[in-house]
Amino acid sequence: GTGMTVTIEGKTYTAVKLGDANGDGIINSADLLKIQKHLLGVAVLQTDFVKKSADANNDGVINSADLLKIQKYLLKVSDIEV
Repeated sequence: GTGMTVTIEGKTYTAVKLGDANGDGIINSADLLKIQKHLLGVAVLQTDFVKKSADANNDGVINSADLLKIQKYLLKVSDIEV
């Protein structure tokens, strides 16, 4: 999931899964809630990789379009592409 690290040939990388804002490796309603709280200013996303994962439509901005993208994914109407 988002935030997991892997080391390859001595270099460490942090995984980012678009839509997985809470880092559990699954895109679900918990991710929607985390992004909603961020947009409302209740609980701001802290790290760059979490912010990147919350940008589900990969347009460089975290907004309601990302919530819609995740909702459509959960309803199996569209996919989240890298």
